[in-house]
Amino acid sequence: METPMPLRQPDDVLELGIFAKTFRRPSVDGLFETIAQHGFRCTQWNWACVPGLSSLPHKVTLKTRRAVKRAAAASGVRIAAISATFNLLDPIARERGLALLPAQAEAAIAMDCNLLTLCTGTRNQADMWTHHPDNDTEEAWREMLGSLHRACRIASRYGVHLAIEPETANVVSDAVRAERVLRELGSDSPVRVILDAANLYKPPVDPRAQPEVIDEALARLGKYMSLAHAKDISDPAPHSLGDRALEHYTHTAAGSGILPYGHYVDALLHTPAVLERAQAGQRLPFILHGLTEEQAAGSVAFVRKSMEAFSVVGSV
Repeated sequence: METPMPLRQPDDVLELGIFAKTFRRPSVDGLFETIAQHGFRCTQWNWACVPGLSSLPHKVTLKTRRAVKRAAAASGVRIAAISATFNLLDPIARERGLALLPAQAEAAIAMDCNLLTLCTGTRNQADMWTHHPDNDTEEAWREMLGSLHRACRIASRYGVHLAIEPETANVVSDAVRAERVLRELGSDSPVRVILDAANLYKPPVDPRAQPEVIDEALARLGKYMSLAHAKDISDPAPHSLGDRALEHYTHTAAGSGILPYGHYVDALLHTPAVLERAQAGQRLPFILHGLTEEQAAGSVAFVRKSMEAFSVVGSV
């Protein structure tokens, strides 16, 4: 049996990337060149980056597919995931999104990408990233699960995976609920997990005082994880974390908030399932988002510094 190569550097385990929508350019060639110039080698793609297309296009033409794939290859930037998000609990948005999902799967396959990102939904129909108290009801759970089953049947036909994220504003609001939905969908489900430490915290829980929230999430979900996100949590001052009026944290660029990034990066680098995949040459995409173009250089420098502070154990 061949001995796996030792993992010596964080870059052997994590593949730093960014949301493509962070940058606005008039051409896809210019966009991918900009992503590469910032030192990224992968991206979470969104079809809205193509002039004239939306995030959920009815169709991506062969000409557009070829142009995006050619631009990505020329820049050396890999498309790690593609956005296909819609609100699973908004009846109109759900039916439209499910009807368009086959087109998203076909376009992803053409990009040599097998991961589409989804939102598990909220009863707040004005914004799928805003909490609603009815998200915690069993009725919302059953509706979300039924919608995911439908999405899974589509994904399985095309051989792609669907990535959901524990997000305090959505039905799958934490790691426990994410683990539950994976269990209820079954072991043959094409659903995978995105983990973003900033989305695991809700006041009055303070990430500076309770970094173990990240450890628990990785212990529960590490083996299902296909993507990790990198953003931050704004310092809630002048509010007190004991003030229940502060219902949710505001998110900000990585390195500009209170998330314990050293702990987050170290936990990712030593998650057994992540290390096992790295041994096979499959790095975990670590995708920056929630930032402006002007913040990109500083944010990537901060995340790289956080990564470089740690060594990697090569055996698991």
